[in-house]
Amino acid sequence: MLIRVRVIVLLAATLLLAACGGGGEIRRIYPPQATIQQLTVQADGQWSLNVRIENFSNVSARIDNIDLRMQVNSIAAGTITLKPKRQIAPNSVEIFTLALQPSPAALDAAALAQSDHRGLRYRLDGHLITSDPDDRYPTEFESVLSPVPGLDGVFR
Repeated sequence: MLIRVRVIVLLAATLLLAACGGGGEIRRIYPPQATIQQLTVQADGQWSLNVRIENFSNVSARIDNIDLRMQVNSIAAGTITLKPKRQIAPNSVEIFTLALQPSPAALDAAALAQSDHRGLRYRLDGHLITSDPDDRYPTEFESVLSPVPGLDGVFR
């Protein structure tokens, strides 16, 4: 009888410890990152931009404001301002499309890069503002967009 009571007490203690220790997944929140997925030069000189926002966190992020300054080949191109108020799933990506009227010098840089079949270096810097989690993330990113063969005015 004593052995049976000890076994029952041991099982109860084990179950109690197991119930207390399972605190669930830890929330890992990292700053989202903004990049340009595609730049298309329109016939009227405007750019159509596909802005890629990546959520590296293991929880969703609600992106409320995107405010970025864009440069191409070290030339101020314009400002990207969006208020998407959109949820991005954990470890996921959302693409936002917008029109941007680039500066004349930036438009010339894109035309030269297209005609010479070379990359167009770009830089983004500014802020991404989220409401869930509530924070303002400074962001900066540099990369090169390459002209897409057979698609005039398209850089990826």
